Amino acid sequence: MIFWDPTCGHCKEVMPKLAKIYEKNKSRGWKVIGLASGDKRKEWEEYYNAHPETQQFIHLIRGEVLSERYKQNLFTYFVKSSPTIYVLDENNVIQANRIDIDKLEDFINHLERERYQHLIPAEAVKVENKPVNNNGTGKASSKTNNKPAKSAGKK
Repeated sequence: MIFWDPTCGHCKEVMPKLAKIYEKNKSRGWKVIGLASGDKRKEWEEYYNAHPETQQFIHLIRGEVLSERYKQNLFTYFVKSSPTIYVLDENNVIQANRIDIDKLEDFINHLERERYQHLIPAEAVKVENKPVNNNGTGKASSKTNNKPAKSAGKK
């Protein structure tokens, strides 16, 4: 979800970058919801028509959303400037807030790895069989201690 303004220079730079990221990830079920701030329908239409790459987004314009509800969303999501990007999961739970566009793709990939890590077959995971030591060096100890552990009870 991105809160943006069609007259904001930085927003105009971010939207095409977001479109490229979306294009790579839409097959994963990702969607982009653009909430345009202000009552700038004319400016929004100009931007929309000039940037077909963003036309796949779900766009909400303030003029189409009740002003009071829009203000509540700004308050709820701590939107202080534009653009403001949030990542929500399939249950609409915020996974990242106010994330920078240049970190977004890495974050999406991190979420995907985390989400599907438990589905990786055990044989596909390379595990090194290294001896465990107790000397804190990360190297196997050359000494072996086959003595049984001392009991905490009576001797």
